[in-house]
Amino acid sequence: DIIAKVQRGRTALHKIKSQTDH
Repeated sequence: DIIAKVQRGRTALHKIKSQTDH
C-alpha cells in the first residue's frame, strides 16, 4: 500500500530527526 509506505517513510524520517536533535 502506498499510504503504508509513506507512513513508514515518515516514521523513519521522524526517528532520524529525533536522533539528530539530541
